[in-house]
Amino acid sequence: MPTYSEETLITALAAYRNNEYTSVWKCAYAFNIPTSTLSDRLSTRTSYSKSHELQQILSTAEEKVLLKAIILTRGALLPSC
Repeated sequence: MPTYSEETLITALAAYRNNEYTSVWKCAYAFNIPTSTLSDRLSTRTSYSKSHELQQILSTAEEKVLLKAIILTRGALLPSC
């Protein structure tokens, strides 16, 4: 399991693309992300979770729909005061 989050990776990608770092290595080091991971994402390769979506029980779209349904149902089940 990676020691960084997807949000950290996205932030690092944005920082590099905004020229806040002069090299991929410096950016990866600053965000504690493997250089290969950052360079792979910069070369527009798909993420591990996206590339293995067919092996998952739910697709990303199905997860989002399910999450919305849970949130809506949770609100309906709360007792009114």
